[in-house]
Amino acid sequence: MSNTARARWPALTSDPEVFTKMLHEMGVHENVVCRDVYGLEPELLAMIDGEPIAVLLCYPHTADDELKEEREKRAGAPPPLSDGLHFFWQDAELGNACGTVACIHAALNNPLTLNHSGQLMHLLQEVGSLNSKQRGGALAACDKLREIHTKYSHEGPASTGDGTDKVAHHFIAFVENNGRVYELDGFRAAPIAHGSVAENGGFLAAASKAVAAKMAKNPDGQYQMMALTKI
Repeated sequence: MSNTARARWPALTSDPEVFTKMLHEMGVHENVVCRDVYGLEPELLAMIDGEPIAVLLCYPHTADDELKEEREKRAGAPPPLSDGLHFFWQDAELGNACGTVACIHAALNNPLTLNHSGQLMHLLQEVGSLNSKQRGGALAACDKLREIHTKYSHEGPASTGDGTDKVAHHFIAFVENNGRVYELDGFRAAPIAHGSVAENGGFLAAASKAVAAKMAKNPDGQYQMMALTKI
């Protein structure tokens, strides 16, 4: 960690290949990859190669979303987390790092995917006793992860800015914890519990149901969905 002033984290291009390479460099096993998800219909979900262990959603981030997020985080200290659930606040220090925060939420909530000597395992060990806000601060202060993130922010078809520009879309993750699907959004004050995995036919079906409910709130928006899978 370093105490020197840091640049804000720039946005990532929404590209599963970029996300995969970044996660591998951060310390996720090579047999874990990001795949595009082309729709919520069962036949399209069945096309995903490998075992889905997390879902990433890029969705339109509106002014109403911002107001709700600000109200939540002004309400007080971060609430305690469910046992074994890893969650990080994404505050100003992290700039436009939502793609990386979503990836970290996906990976750390599947700790068997982590190399013991990788940067994400080091982060997981460091933040165990911290609350969500403190965890976000620890991530923002991790120079090695920021350097990896910044390296991959330069990959892709278009420039993503320097971390200070306003972006129109936001990444979140959906993971399984204690038999339920949780929505992990670093802009929110706490994880959001969704349906039972068992009662909805497995993790991917349960996560897709939660995604569909979110998309229904803004049906004209543009969305991109990826799955983190073990192959």
